[in-house]
Amino acid sequence: MMKVDNDEVLDGNEKELKKEKVYESIVPIKHPVEINGVLLSSIKLDFSKLTGDTVLKVDKELREEGFPTGFDNIWNQQAILKLASRAAGMLTEDLRTLHAGDFMEVTFRTRNFFIGW
Repeated sequence: MMKVDNDEVLDGNEKELKKEKVYESIVPIKHPVEINGVLLSSIKLDFSKLTGDTVLKVDKELREEGFPTGFDNIWNQQAILKLASRAAGMLTEDLRTLHAGDFMEVTFRTRNFFIGW
């Protein structure tokens, strides 16, 4: 199989169009906040750098922080916050300072990425 351009795959005599999975999401921040002296107007979530080890570390951290079930399901807001912080390269404390609507958009996009996987 030979890759041509970004979306065409040649396999023998057949041509198939292959859509590449998008691993990034840019979240516009409707109520910009200042973090470390920088006005934040968008957050880039890069899911390509997350691995199984990331998920296991999130589970371990949650258990150490007093959440006995850890990362028990995709609806666990604390777990999603930690995954979002890693995808954004930001501290969870910084994400918590976002306006509630912006915070929910960041965490929804994180959850939806994994649900849509």
